[in-house]
Amino acid sequence: MSFSAYRLNDSHGVTHEREMFLDLVEDMDMLLACNEGLLQGPWLERAKQDEEQQIQFEWNARTQITMGYYDNTGGSKSSSRLW
Repeated sequence: MSFSAYRLNDSHGVTHEREMFLDLVEDMDMLLACNEGLLQGPWLERAKQDEEQQIQFEWNARTQITMGYYDNTGGSKSSSRLW
């Protein structure tokens, strides 16, 4: 995808690019939902099974999904993961 339609103030082009992006996100969601190991619910349930560290594991599981990190150049990598 490019931003050329946006730069050219082409509203029809932007709408087309948006639809393509949303289709891609939907496809990724369907693909990732095929693997139970990638679903949040079962992951959180596994994290809760260790009673001794339940709170820490659940917090880790939730923040792995919602928090990003910063690299040493100061740039945010909020949507990146290292796994």
